[in-house]
Amino acid sequence: MKSVSPFGVQDSPSITALHRVQVVNRAADYIAENLGESIDLDDVSRAAGMSKFHLHRVFKENVGTTLGRYLAEARLKAALHLLSAPETASMSTLDVALQVGFEDASAFSRSFQRRYGLTPSSLRQGNHPREFPVSSPVSPPLLPGVTVVSLPEFWIYGYEVGGLKNRTFTNEAPAGFRLAWDTIQRHGVEGIAGDLALPTYSWVLPDEAWKLLCGFRSSERLDHRGMTKRLVRSGKWLRARHTGPIPTRWQTWTRLQDQQLRWGRPEDGREPFEEEAPPDPHRPERMACDVYFPC
Repeated sequence: MKSVSPFGVQDSPSITALHRVQVVNRAADYIAENLGESIDLDDVSRAAGMSKFHLHRVFKENVGTTLGRYLAEARLKAALHLLSAPETASMSTLDVALQVGFEDASAFSRSFQRRYGLTPSSLRQGNHPREFPVSSPVSPPLLPGVTVVSLPEFWIYGYEVGGLKNRTFTNEAPAGFRLAWDTIQRHGVEGIAGDLALPTYSWVLPDEAWKLLCGFRSSERLDHRGMTKRLVRSGKWLRARHTGPIPTRWQTWTRLQDQQLRWGRPEDGREPFEEEAPPDPHRPERMACDVYFPC
């Protein structure tokens, strides 16, 4: 029998994979935005839109660790960033501890040393922390159809469109790509790749706030002031190919986000994107794209 949480969300094993990812993302975003506060599970479940009981299960299934361990790891990762960044060098250990939600410096230092193998002061003296997954010494296996690739740094140039509906830009994207390719032809731009789409990525945004950058990839910085540009840093990426109708691409995005949540989201500012893929020579009529998530 289905039950309904106080937030109007049905707690049922039949909830979709997309909804589970949305719930986990809302919980993770709430934690990230409130690290300096005393975070209560009631508040997290309210932000996620799911009862505490089911949120605990869904989070563990999708991320591979409990909410409590995820919160502890998020606090320590934020502390590591603050202790390592030159612009926060003037912050004391106590200031850093309070900033990420610890009540005192001693408890923070003990937790930090257990996690990274050195004290906060030792880190600031130039020593390097050890890195290891908190939940398991072995990373979760790759989901079917997902691979890991390395990409060099590149630029994306194009035009943004809005009007998100049902988490797709099926109606709006063609106009953005037409404008981008018209600019390419008029200016004689060379050395570019095929269609590439970079969305404003956060499941908690209202539909009207979403934008999609429709453009192309360039290994060099171009001088086109009228076009929107984004720098994509080099690194490792999760990749999966989607073959089929454009409105169903969200299914591949969901699968890759599920994989990313299992491995842990990187904190280097890279955002997921999709790029036109070469057609299948055996079935050239079928549209294909590669979806990339940073890892």
